[in-house]
Amino acid sequence: MPRFRFQLQALLDFRIRKEDELKRRLGELENIMHAEQETLAELERSRQEAAARYEELESSDVDLERARLYRGFYRWLSSRIEDQQQVISELEDEMKIQRDRVVEAMRERKVVQSLRDSQFERFRLDELRREQAFLDDLATSRHVSTQLREDPETA
Repeated sequence: MPRFRFQLQALLDFRIRKEDELKRRLGELENIMHAEQETLAELERSRQEAAARYEELESSDVDLERARLYRGFYRWLSSRIEDQQQVISELEDEMKIQRDRVVEAMRERKVVQSLRDSQFERFRLDELRREQAFLDDLATSRHVSTQLREDPETA
């Protein structure tokens, strides 16, 4: 019995590898995004702590220089937060582009995969037809053989 051989298997394999690579890169971007969001959350916590400490020091009239340092630190943190939000925004854009690439790669793979599936189904049906024809021939041969043994003159 012949084996099914898909002539575009190399193309299908290439498209599967391409899709896997794009998915891997998207996963990397998601990990980076998670880390960047954690950094942003930490910056925001630090800014809240600095704001609370600044208000505490400013209202106590004890250490105005220290209060000014906290105010400067608060402003620096605010600037860093804006920068971090920009980094996250750019990452979101890159992730959207990467998702679009993954979707396109999946579409390209599915086209070749469906062609392979339809060719395999055609191959399978052809094999079933050949097998059925073989069984029909075998049954006919047995029938003729049986007829010849039972009544050699009618054959």
